[in-house]
Amino acid sequence: MLRQLVIGIALVFLGCQSNVKAPKQVLRINFHTDPPALDPRKGGDMTSAMMHCLLFEGLTRLTPEGPTEPGVAKAIDISKDKLTYTFHLRAAKWSDGSPITAHDFVCTWKTMLDPNFSSFNAHLLFPIKNAREAKQGQVPLDEVSIVAHDDYTLIVTLKDPTPYFLELTAFTALYPVSRHAVKTDSKWSEGPPHQFVGNGPFRLVKWKHCSHLKLERNPHYWESHKIHLDGVKVTLIENEHTALQLFEKGKLDILGAAYTHIPCDAIAKFKKMGLLKDYPVPATTSCSFNLNRTPFNNIHIRKALSLSIDRESIVKNITGLSETPAYSILHPVLTTWEDKPPIDSLDPIVLFKKGLTELNLEASDLPAIRLVYANNDLNHQIAQALQHQWKETFGLKIVLEGSESKVYFSKLIHHDFDIGLFVMRAQYNDAMNILERFKYVDNQKNYPGWENSRFALLLDTQMHAPTLEKRAEMLKEAISIISDDMPIAPIFHWRFAFMHRPSVKNIYISPAGQIVLHWAKIVDEKRKSV
Repeated sequence: MLRQLVIGIALVFLGCQSNVKAPKQVLRINFHTDPPALDPRKGGDMTSAMMHCLLFEGLTRLTPEGPTEPGVAKAIDISKDKLTYTFHLRAAKWSDGSPITAHDFVCTWKTMLDPNFSSFNAHLLFPIKNAREAKQGQVPLDEVSIVAHDDYTLIVTLKDPTPYFLELTAFTALYPVSRHAVKTDSKWSEGPPHQFVGNGPFRLVKWKHCSHLKLERNPHYWESHKIHLDGVKVTLIENEHTALQLFEKGKLDILGAAYTHIPCDAIAKFKKMGLLKDYPVPATTSCSFNLNRTPFNNIHIRKALSLSIDRESIVKNITGLSETPAYSILHPVLTTWEDKPPIDSLDPIVLFKKGLTELNLEASDLPAIRLVYANNDLNHQIAQALQHQWKETFGLKIVLEGSESKVYFSKLIHHDFDIGLFVMRAQYNDAMNILERFKYVDNQKNYPGWENSRFALLLDTQMHAPTLEKRAEMLKEAISIISDDMPIAPIFHWRFAFMHRPSVKNIYISPAGQIVLHWAKIVDEKRKSV
């Protein structure tokens, strides 16, 4: 009897053990603000792009090594003349269980090219035949060479060979949106989460504005069986020091760019502890001069302000990650040549006085200059440094205007600034990613409102260069043109700093600097299992 009782207790105990569930795999991260746009067609900021990476997927996706691999497209055929791309879609589904079709891509991209639709990144589609003409209203959208041959075959014809086109299709701005969701509710991406439809590894289940977002694994994602995480919780805390405290208390799993910057004054500490990881990112912090406003419509004033920036001091005393002082608008990872300081004996003060003379102005005639920037600790410190340097050198009064992301980008797009502190960040690994935004004055990312016919011609002809060396020569000439005219004053080339808890594994950084969580997992160090 006693033996039977012992066996019975043991069986009950073992049964209880078998019913014990492993703890939920929920990763905790923080954004400094609400994502301004969960609709990929309307994105353009880093925060939105980070969320798009979790909720959507494109025809292709980037690998840790750089080249693209199939995403929604299971196979891709490219014509011999490099102009026609045929994407064969896999049997993938939206998060509501409906099929993803080639028609979704056609509708998404053509909507971006609609002259009446505001899309920050529509210009990325301009390599496609008749895309730019459609955006300008010169031809109907039906003439844009984006065609659904059938539900699972998308055919795209380019105007010119574009060697980085597959990298473009891997970028968040070209991710598809559901035709059905858009047709059902035009505010599908702004309202309650149950209306939201994506096609990425995670789906949105809760969004309390200015507080947090909750994501869970998308069971309809075509590669869901490879996703370890059950979900991702995104808190929305603007103050970087508060976010840092949460990380130190074990309430956040990842901290750092591009989610939430680590406060500048904490970088040295975590470097010493060996927790901080940093790596180069194809991004450059720069100043945009508003060429439509006096005195920035004068080249000598622009050159004087740029030459007077103490880039070495900013890198040494503020950024803290061994960033590189920038003398070119292109990050070194996007070029095959070295970014060297200009050999220039010109005196900034002499240039400044020359510019004032040409404008028939005295220094005392200049009003206070508005320097706008996105609110964060790093930007504020850089803005203060510029304010001090320009006051000391020229006696200028610089008024600092920090704004949250949505307001800040609106100021840049609508040229509501005198000088704008901003970041040029490459979304694909080619110099054209930065240069093409200045090809046309109507590009929303052409913040200074600059254009040059020779520059535009070089960008057109470099695609047909017979060799890589000849193409590099054309790109270098284009860079020299924009550098000489100085609508942009580059300050430093980026490195990203981030840290994560030791229990978080399988994170990788894309070549564009995005933190990819698709295959992340949380390992319980005590159990040594997932």
